[in-house]
Amino acid sequence: MQPGALSSTYYASTYKAGTLREKLFGAGPYLPQNHPALAFRDIEAVKRRETAEWEAGVQRLAAGR
Repeated sequence: MQPGALSSTYYASTYKAGTLREKLFGAGPYLPQNHPALAFRDIEAVKRRETAEWEAGVQRLAAGR
């Protein structure tokens, strides 16, 4: 590699502070309130809800037999 290849024309020497998410969305370190992934912030609550839905489905199937 040539020494001149590392000049500032090829690579930035300074970067804007912050995370990539902050740079892309501009709303701080957290996702915007309307982002679909925000529903999974509390993964334990998601697991409880899915388990309850699954159990309710099993009970409906058992009641129909």
